[in-house]
Amino acid sequence: MYILDTDHVSLLERGGSSGSRLENRLRTIPLAERTTTIISFEEQMRGWLGYLGRARSLAHQIEGYRRMKGQLETYCSMVILTFDEASAVEFQKVMGPSHSQTKSPPQRRQAGREAGSSWTRIRARKAARLPCCA
Repeated sequence: MYILDTDHVSLLERGGSSGSRLENRLRTIPLAERTTTIISFEEQMRGWLGYLGRARSLAHQIEGYRRMKGQLETYCSMVILTFDEASAVEFQKVMGPSHSQTKSPPQRRQAGREAGSSWTRIRARKAARLPCCA
């Protein structure tokens, strides 16, 4: 299993030399073994919703919705790992119990992003690694 985090998915969408290297690498991996997390999906959807909320022209809205749809199609092509009770236990092992209910919503979002990345790295260590820029 190969777990693509938010940065990997962003590289694929943006293209460029790093995105191309990652895409070439992914071609050698069966589709069923490519995964990502619901945390990555949430982070990216939050970004697109923010972009659309700031769009001041119809052209920017059209572009935002076009790219958001492309992102949804990307996620629909992969297995998406959930953030469930077992994941929450791993989250607390890595981040500690202080990252739960005592923080304000922006602090919880930041902690969630940090933990999501940590959780993905932990899971990736248990599974095969996929260096994106090798």
